[in-house]
Amino acid sequence: MWIGAQFTNLDEILVRLEQRIMERINAMAIDVTKITASAQRAEAGIESVLAALAATKTQLDGVSKELAAAVAANDPAAITAAQQQLDALAAGLDAESDKIAAATQAPASPAPAAPSK
Repeated sequence: MWIGAQFTNLDEILVRLEQRIMERINAMAIDVTKITASAQRAEAGIESVLAALAATKTQLDGVSKELAAAVAANDPAAITAAQQQLDALAAGLDAESDKIAAATQAPASPAPAAPSK
């Protein structure tokens, strides 16, 4: 009976030891899913800004050609229309620049808490 009690006690010790080891392993594990998701979100935002800038450049190139043609033809109405398009593009760029400035000047997230031991 004494031997059986010893094995039961030993089993309990081993179970507790395994639990402590697993707790330590879990405490040391690093979860990078949040930072990975944040990085992917930031990358998507950057790609979106770059696409918007490329589209704006294409629009500016088109307005530039229209303006050159209007000036060559000495057409005040076409020049005015080109100016209005340029003003609209400038307003759009200002709005997007304001969004970017607000996003990049936002306060940083608080530092993560130190892991408990």
